[in-house]
Amino acid sequence: MFETSDPKHLYYVANRVTLFPEDEQILIKLYQPLVGAVAVALYQTLISDYDPYGIISDSKGIYSLQEQLDCSLKTMFTSLHKLEAVGLVQTFLSDNVFNNVIVFKLLKVPSADKFFATPLLASLLKEKVGEETFHELSHKFAKEAKLREKPIKNARDVSANFFDMFRLPGDEAITPSSDVIEAAKENKVHEEEVAQVNDRDAIDWDFIKEQYEVYQIPASEVDNKKNQIRSLMQTYGLSEKEFVDESLPCLHGSYELNMRDISNTLAENYKRINTREHVQKQVNEGRKKALAAIKGLDDNDKKLLKEANESSPAEFLYKIKTEKGGIA
Repeated sequence: MFETSDPKHLYYVANRVTLFPEDEQILIKLYQPLVGAVAVALYQTLISDYDPYGIISDSKGIYSLQEQLDCSLKTMFTSLHKLEAVGLVQTFLSDNVFNNVIVFKLLKVPSADKFFATPLLASLLKEKVGEETFHELSHKFAKEAKLREKPIKNARDVSANFFDMFRLPGDEAITPSSDVIEAAKENKVHEEEVAQVNDRDAIDWDFIKEQYEVYQIPASEVDNKKNQIRSLMQTYGLSEKEFVDESLPCLHGSYELNMRDISNTLAENYKRINTREHVQKQVNEGRKKALAAIKGLDDNDKKLLKEANESSPAEFLYKIKTEKGGIA
């Protein structure tokens, strides 16, 4: 993740993606609740900034993006990082004579079915917009997708194939000529890459797998539960070893990770630890208040307080009554 406070830092856009009307609908309805309006505007601005004939020396300062978006550099980079996280933008630093130039690679907005088939995106959308709106959006895009094509029922394909209609001279059909091969190379272009969630993280999954291997939990089980493990580790601020240690009581020889049991165990442990810390905090605060109060006492009061702390409540009360003739 990169960020700079220098508005003159140079950047350029490495490619162009095409936004069709249905892509814009997905961008606004599905991605905007996740990344925000500034991020969507930044994505569209980067698309329009691509210059197929531009060279590195034509790079502009990022202040030009800031001006177009009418926001602070901090806001702009926060929005950029959100675009990176959902996979719509990749950011590179290119070392050259102009120092580190920021290079933005744009990725195509995926179809709605791919969005909803990505659990991280779909779950975050549900959290952002609520269950009711989430279902409305899902039904809306599913209905539109089904209307694009009618199913072909009770039919067989009777289309003519290429060799039914055309003949090629000599061995062209088997071995294309050098002219054809050269033309294929000349016209080869990179297909637009579709955005995918950037779910790389700093978790040492190999370490977790090695720890569980001792308890006969297969590595594939860890791979299958990665999203849930990651979520719990982030929620409770656990390291790899802490997570494994906390989950051990939930292993019952089934060769599986029962994430419900693990989640409940972590919640109970977290509650217990925080309750203990809260009690200790109250005790410490009570001591501080007592010490502060002692400073304002005279010698007789301090002596009385000392005797109270050194005796049980019953003994102290009896002693006071004796000294005062039975009245305390």
